[in-house]
Amino acid sequence: MADIDDANEGRKSYGAAIRHFYAEASAFPDSQLPHPDGIYEPEHRWATTYLEGLVTATMSKWFPEWGWHESVDGFQLSYIRSTGPNEIEFAGKCILISDQTLALIRCRLRAEDTGGTVKWMECWFGEKDPKTGALLREPYDNDPLKRIRDRGLLVEELESVKWKWHFEAEDVG
Repeated sequence: MADIDDANEGRKSYGAAIRHFYAEASAFPDSQLPHPDGIYEPEHRWATTYLEGLVTATMSKWFPEWGWHESVDGFQLSYIRSTGPNEIEFAGKCILISDQTLALIRCRLRAEDTGGTVKWMECWFGEKDPKTGALLREPYDNDPLKRIRDRGLLVEELESVKWKWHFEAEDVG
């Protein structure tokens, strides 16, 4: 299991969260956690919370219309995998706090070898309604993981999603 504390700062950080999931996913032959809903196990929850905070803070910085009133919670991931040294990719859905609906999310993140900084981040957020251009929001129900498994978000399918927001940034967090 990955060390949950940042080696240089002695505390949890965005970078430590990425390195945690990188180490966990890299332990499997296909470099992907076998059960993404396993991120809710106590040993992973702290890292998920940090990534939710990172997405919220970065979206607010890049997109003024996101505003101070919105944040994300409850990642419901279809997959999380390692894609390079200290680099992960994840995709699925998350809860929008403002109205408790679900939105699509896909992120690629790379952490420094040590320290709390995220060296690079690319994020696609929210599917665009083909008729209105607005963010598609799905009702949150009692079994969101079932909905994700039913939809079967695979990497190939993600390429065809018309995303509402997309950004790429360096040295965030």
